Amino acid sequence: MDLFLFGKPEWEMNMEEVSASEIREKGEELKERLNRIAEIMEKLENAGWERAGASLYSISFYKDIAIEDAKEELRQLGIDPEEVGLIEIEEEDEEIE
Repeated sequence: MDLFLFGKPEWEMNMEEVSASEIREKGEELKERLNRIAEIMEKLENAGWERAGASLYSISFYKDIAIEDAKEELRQLGIDPEEVGLIEIEEEDEEIE
């Protein structure tokens, strides 16, 4: 599961024409977004999800459950599955010789 933090400013604003008030609004939006991500992180960690790493723009968590079970658990935790990037990882069969 990936929790997207934020990206490049140009992904969210027209940098050529952005106004001071738009920058202020984006700052408030980022504050709300990051506070929500912090809430989600706490809920995931308390429910046994493990931090699986981070990238330039996101933090990843892992739990060894099926994607449908993950969606249900998220709902029970008060997290909309659409708020996070769920990815199902297929286990590779090990070859037995």
